[in-house]
Amino acid sequence: MKNPIIATLFIIVLFLTIAGCRRNLVFTYRDAGHGNQFETQQHDTPWKSEEAELHSRATDEELMAKLSRPLEVAVKRVLSGNLILLDNEQIVKYIGVGSQNINNPFYEESKNFNKLMVEGKMAKLQFDLKGRDAEGNMLAYVFVEGMFINAEIIKHGYAKFAPYPQNSQHDDMFLIYENEAVARKKGVWGNGGQ
Repeated sequence: MKNPIIATLFIIVLFLTIAGCRRNLVFTYRDAGHGNQFETQQHDTPWKSEEAELHSRATDEELMAKLSRPLEVAVKRVLSGNLILLDNEQIVKYIGVGSQNINNPFYEESKNFNKLMVEGKMAKLQFDLKGRDAEGNMLAYVFVEGMFINAEIIKHGYAKFAPYPQNSQHDDMFLIYENEAVARKKGVWGNGGQ
């Protein structure tokens, strides 16, 4: 090759191609106690995949959270300000969103806001470390039409931020939105947060 730049690029591409290929390794070893010979094959890749790394050090719930892609579901009905019923009859509780007592004067407003945002729509659910609450409800971050519903509810004062120790991916954002709602006396914060 006459052009040194092209030759260098060729060598780099060749090296990357070789480095990215899988290697089949065959190991032969002898059982010292009985003299039997064993052969094992190992399929190896130069870099450990993220999935393999997670498998080696994660619990089942952590693994589910790390490997799961957003789950797209249809919202059948809103049950409250922080609970929804899916078409498959699963109940989802919004992570980080406090519940309103049915006797609370703001309960209906919170539920109606949630209805406006999600009822009858397709939602994407994202999960954190803890997949279910004590009642068996799925715990999720809910997104509809590009809006982060958990955050919107807190931001507009329709619920207080309720930390869930094992599910804290968005706690900082929730705290910021809650502080803004308190400062502007929005929703539940309009009467001093009672």
